Formats: sequence, C-alpha cells, structure tokens
Amino acid sequence: MVILIQCIDRVGLVASIAKVLEQKNVNINSMREHVDMDANRFFARLSTEHHTEADMLLPLLRTVLPDDAVIHVNPEPDKKIILLVTKEHHCLSDVLVRHHFKTLGASVQCVIGNHDTLKNICDRFDIPFFNITHENKTKEIFESEVLEVIKNYP
Repeated sequence: MVILIQCIDRVGLVASIAKVLEQKNVNINSMREHVDMDANRFFARLSTEHHTEADMLLPLLRTVLPDDAVIHVNPEPDKKIILLVTKEHHCLSDVLVRHHFKTLGASVQCVIGNHDTLKNICDRFDIPFFNITHENKTKEIFESEVLEVIKNYP
C-alpha cells in the first residue's frame, strides 16, 4: 500500500508515523520524506506491505499528525494501464513479463496496436489486443477509435 502525507512540520513526525504502523504490524518497505523549509511543510511517501486493515490507518494517523494533515492511504498501488504499440516487441515483452510476475506496479488492461504484429504475444499473456489501423483515416477518426476502446477500461 502507499501512504502519502503532507502537513506542518514538527519534530517527531517520522517517529509518530512509524509507531502507528508498528502498532498495526505494518512493515515499511520504503519511506521518503522532505521538508519545505520556507513553507514549514512536511511531505512523506511510504510504501508498505499490503495490510488487511488499511482502512484503519487513516484515523490512527490523524491522531498523531497535525490538524492540517492531508493523508491518503491507497491500499492498492497498482494502476490500470493501457498500452499503445506499433511493431517493436522488446518493450511490450518486458512490460508483459513484469505484469505476469506482478512486479510492474500496474495492471495491463489491454494493448492497442496500429499493426497486428504483436497480437500473438498479447494472446500468450491473455491480454486483450485491439488492432486499430491508422491507414486511410484522418488523425481525428483514428484517435476517436482508440478512445472508444479506452472507454471500455475504466
């Protein structure tokens, strides 16, 4: 899960955040923090192991952070993505392998190609492939056809 925090800076914020996560047995995989000295603002991004009680973290963090704290607890950091491709396979292959082994940090919803060259690799990974040719079409028509496919993957 990913936790984003911004608030007025004060001594002990990192310790307070870590204590809340420790109490809920949430392991911190990485933490990046920054203080804007001019604005006296603290910013933090924490990546943690997924936890079944993610919804309980927000109220607990509120109890240890300043009143103005903006906190986002995102239990599912994976983004949904749609890939646009042409004929080159190396980048698509890498992305699909990472998707397959869940190391991409995203979920590939489908692939849209202006040639059908890469359909086979998508089929092997059970990823929907849409061939939308650009030939003999205006840019506007081609883009509207691509957007029509994208609309089906909210």
